[in-house]
Amino acid sequence: MKLLSIIAIIAMILVISCSVQKSNQRATSTSEYGYIRLSGSMLNREARIDGNIVGVDPEDDSNTLRLKSGLHKLEIRSSNRILLTEDLLVTEGQTVEVTVP
Repeated sequence: MKLLSIIAIIAMILVISCSVQKSNQRATSTSEYGYIRLSGSMLNREARIDGNIVGVDPEDDSNTLRLKSGLHKLEIRSSNRILLTEDLLVTEGQTVEVTVP
């Protein structure tokens, strides 16, 4: 009987520790991101982050992009001309403001 109680207590401790670890993982994964806000008209322009085209609304004068924290290269292009190239440091939970030329 005592052996069964000890096994049950150990099992409960394992279940509780696993659930705490998963909730901590979720909390850190959402905070690993920051934002870039593009202010200005994106009409006839495209935005590239680290060489990849990102979707922006050309009708909106403010587009916000969620990115993983770290250093990113932003390019704003129009008709295959580069209008802006900038290296941006995105930090957790912060928003970097960029004015579109």
